[in-house]
Amino acid sequence: MPSLKDLRNRIRTVVNTQKITKAMKAISVSKLRRVQASMENTRRYVDALARITGRLLQGTPDIDHPFRRLADPADRVVIVLITSDRGMCGAYNNHVLDKAKKLIGEIGESQVDLVCVGKKGRDFYRKSNVNMIGEYLDFGGNVNAQVMAEVTDLVVERFVSEKCDKVVVVYNSFVNMVKYVPTGTEVLPLDPAELLDDDGEDGGDDDGPANIIFEPDVESVFGSTLERYLRIRMVTCQADALTAEHSARMIAMSNATDNCDELKQSLTIQMNKARQAMITKELLEIVSGAEALKG
Repeated sequence: MPSLKDLRNRIRTVVNTQKITKAMKAISVSKLRRVQASMENTRRYVDALARITGRLLQGTPDIDHPFRRLADPADRVVIVLITSDRGMCGAYNNHVLDKAKKLIGEIGESQVDLVCVGKKGRDFYRKSNVNMIGEYLDFGGNVNAQVMAEVTDLVVERFVSEKCDKVVVVYNSFVNMVKYVPTGTEVLPLDPAELLDDDGEDGGDDDGPANIIFEPDVESVFGSTLERYLRIRMVTCQADALTAEHSARMIAMSNATDNCDELKQSLTIQMNKARQAMITKELLEIVSGAEALKG
């Protein structure tokens, strides 16, 4: 059995660890509220922009735009993998990495170019055979529209120059405070049917895309709208992933705090038993010595 000193040191260590987990939980709650508000705002914006983009594409089937290029089958795919920069968030990174690994296995490693957003994904694939064309790290748990714009520019350049046929974003999508879902979202090429379907549109109403009038011209409208949509879509994916990350870390730290309580109680019981045994032993030695003096 451990000595009283060892048990006291362990209890002190558990208490200090519990202070850290409580602080990390509080930080995650604070960041979660901020990022969740950002995610909800960008989701509403990207939904409206997706509807507009879908109508534009549906109403101009004869316009040959690079973002509409379809390749069947897709010979080369760019995967944008969004993970966390830090750990201590349960199985959050394992889930999204499993999703990416499954997707890469279906496509084939030799046909995939990888863009890693977050250290955990970069570290996981650093020594693999997958071709990594970009890494973006150290976000500090916050949405960074400027960096996500750089990611968008990178994948758009490869798609337009026909270095890839499809762009997929893999991330954990936030559902609620206790649930997130590993998701693979195809962002290029743009499919008007999918854009309208995602927002509950059927594209069949009378004032639909067939009545669109372009000012000043189709090219200017497409160039502005499609680029804006892709950028805000990337930002929304990152905001979604960060919300899920902070939620996962909050739950993990809450569970760790509860485990510290249980461990502290268990160690305290052990310490009390050891102290009782020590006191009993000393009493027995005193009584035995007294009896020996009497004899």
